[in-house]
Amino acid sequence: MSKVYNVEVKLRKNEDVEHLIRRFLREVKKDGVLKEVAKKEYHLTKSQKRKLKKSKSIGRKVAEEKKTQKNFERNKKLAEQENRVEKNNKNIAE
Repeated sequence: MSKVYNVEVKLRKNEDVEHLIRRFLREVKKDGVLKEVAKKEYHLTKSQKRKLKKSKSIGRKVAEEKKTQKNFERNKKLAEQENRVEKNNKNIAE
């Protein structure tokens, strides 16, 4: 059974109609109405749903891998900078 949506936006005093429409669209997006419509637009078989779920999980894994690689490279650069600063401080102290 589908969910019932009741999105209501009232016009405020001295509010432009374009702003009202933007607020309405924001509320619709927040409630997930558009996701529900897109999901129901096409029928997916169980195997298609499984494949889609698997491909999304693979995408998440790849994104997580990229993120950890980026963090590793950033930490490596910071460590190199700290080493340079320490060497400079030793040279100055001598």
